[in-house]
Amino acid sequence: MAYIGIFHPKWDERPLLMIRKPGLDVSPSELLKFFEDKIAK
Repeated sequence: MAYIGIFHPKWDERPLLMIRKPGLDVSPSELLKFFEDKIAK
């Protein structure tokens, strides 16, 4: 897992979360729910 900052036209920079795990079968909404109180919105 990695977090990097990417350009955003309004906020200048936003976090981008990258996850790679073989066999991981979760939806994007499940990941967002898990991380909602752990990373910046």
